[in-house]
Amino acid sequence: METAERARAINDRLGSQRDVAAGLAQVAQIFMQQGRYREADERYEAALAAARRAGDKGLEASLLQHQGGLAGAMQRYDRAVERYQRALRLFQEAGHEAAVMRTCNMLGLVEHRQGRLAEARAWYERSRELADKRQDQVSLGAAAQNIGIVCQEQGERLREQGDERSARQKFAEAERFLQESLKIKIMNQNQPRQAASENQLAQLYLQMGQLDRAEEHAGRAREIGERLGDLRGLSTDYQTLKLIAQARHDDQAAAQWAAKEQAVDQELARRARGGEGSEHALAGLPQQLLQALGQLAVTCVQAAANHSPLPSDAARLLEQLDSPDAGPLQSLAAYLRRLAAMPPHQLAQQLAQPPADLPDPFPPIFAQLQTAVQQADLH
Repeated sequence: METAERARAINDRLGSQRDVAAGLAQVAQIFMQQGRYREADERYEAALAAARRAGDKGLEASLLQHQGGLAGAMQRYDRAVERYQRALRLFQEAGHEAAVMRTCNMLGLVEHRQGRLAEARAWYERSRELADKRQDQVSLGAAAQNIGIVCQEQGERLREQGDERSARQKFAEAERFLQESLKIKIMNQNQPRQAASENQLAQLYLQMGQLDRAEEHAGRAREIGERLGDLRGLSTDYQTLKLIAQARHDDQAAAQWAAKEQAVDQELARRARGGEGSEHALAGLPQQLLQALGQLAVTCVQAAANHSPLPSDAARLLEQLDSPDAGPLQSLAAYLRRLAAMPPHQLAQQLAQPPADLPDPFPPIFAQLQTAVQQADLH
């Protein structure tokens, strides 16, 4: 914060309104990470004023997008929608289709959080149309997944209301979109995303009473999760398999899956506390190096969130770490490189699935970064 404020003051004296706006936004992001939302909002307002003085509509739209994320974190959903819609208009005027696509997805997420499923689907559909037009397979798969989940939740509501026929129709629609999303992820060889889609389909088939198909998809998700060491995904996979066993009235299998789920949850909790006794601990590394690596992780996440290239010093450090001589740090470097290249809307999910062999103390760092990204609505 001290460094960001010094840079902002220098830019203010130099009179570069665009740099002033960028500096104020940086300060706002720091306030947001500290949970000081009111002060963050004030800095975003000041940054918007500076961007307008500079006549930079692209920066103004980006700031509105970030401020919308802040409003969502504050559960001020009407304000979030208003900010996103203003950003959307500016991106549309500039012909920035990729930004329009991402903003539509963000509007869908805000509506989804409020339980407004029809409105959420409309925004997801617009994002999907643009992804299809741009032949953006990653965004197309994400939009199809979101629409499928909306259909599934609509089916659940209809079932609760006693309209089983309409519920079944919605479940069938959800199946079509979720299968489409799964095919795209398999085609792109994105195994972590494939596992998430497999599990979502397993949950859907469980609701539809198709237990064999549910078990088939849950089993695939589990196999991928165990191979990749994705503990967070495995917790969900084991839970789904437990529910399937319960639906079969197989108490023994349900107890076995419940035990696996509990063991994974305990390990995740241990890692969140700092991973005491972990075989991957970086014993002996200087504290200064650990701090530098932690800052490198933040820089990579910020680059992805802002859709900007890595600073040259961060890129050089990644190159140094990405070699066999770096030992356990090589897996960290590979993961950071993937993070830096992530589309903003996929960032939170990628942060939720760090490699199992990441050395301590990095799993808790990524958990904190995931929370910060989610609060900023940067999905």
